[in-house]
Amino acid sequence: MPNPAKICFVGFYALPLFKPEQTGDHGGAEVQLYTLARELARDSGFHVDFIVRDENVAPETIDGVTVHK
Repeated sequence: MPNPAKICFVGFYALPLFKPEQTGDHGGAEVQLYTLARELARDSGFHVDFIVRDENVAPETIDGVTVHK
């Protein structure tokens, strides 16, 4: 079985989309990247990472997407 393709998105203001309890504004670009990342993560042929802006440094997997802060 081939290794999954690795994809990384960068959307500094997308964290409230992954974690609604977080405060902050986001725009349409972040919504589109978030939606695309989640859909790709559902496919076993992809490993999806997402870089957001936050003070916490520990990566966390949310909806199959590894969120890096």
